[in-house]
Amino acid sequence: SWVSRSLSETWDTLNSTVGKPVNPDSIPSLEAYYNFTENAGGFELVEPIKGTENDSPTLVISNGLLILSASNYGGGTANLSASLDESEVYTIAFDADLGTLSGIDFRIYKPDGSYYDDSEVTNYTDRLTGNSSYEIKFTGSAAIGDNNIHKVQFTYFDQNGEDGSAGSLDNFFIYSVISEEIVVLDQFNIDGTIPSTYIVNNK
Repeated sequence: SWVSRSLSETWDTLNSTVGKPVNPDSIPSLEAYYNFTENAGGFELVEPIKGTENDSPTLVISNGLLILSASNYGGGTANLSASLDESEVYTIAFDADLGTLSGIDFRIYKPDGSYYDDSEVTNYTDRLTGNSSYEIKFTGSAAIGDNNIHKVQFTYFDQNGEDGSAGSLDNFFIYSVISEEIVVLDQFNIDGTIPSTYIVNNK
């Protein structure tokens, strides 16, 4: 428990960052964070498919969002490549707004080119169908030779013809999950006299 301390007083848990990775500065095991205010970070457009009028899909930054856009039945994939360690548990968290897209296919690829399935991922989803915040946990796979690159991919297509379709991503995190046995520095507010004895973890 991170709630109790001596003298029957309590920690200021509302202002604690434990279990609340909303601020990238508060995550000691952060691998990547993108809020898309200036650029696309590590995301790139791969496997573009042009529309029927030869127009290419786009991946652009606008108003602090990563915009996935296509028209005339074209589409593409927003790809993020990340070097992740074998057996390490990772969380991917992000906000998605489908906008006028009918859906976004989501996959995490291993270094061997295969992708994770529902038996390997907590909160597994292979298609984003609602405007929501997502949090997905998985374990890093074995490297192939010196290659430990895992790929996070969002694939989208236009279903509206000449009117085009667009959706967006925001607040993208990748961070590793620290064992409960490890004490991580955090900050609490204490009102009154500082006690001489603390209960750090009461099991």
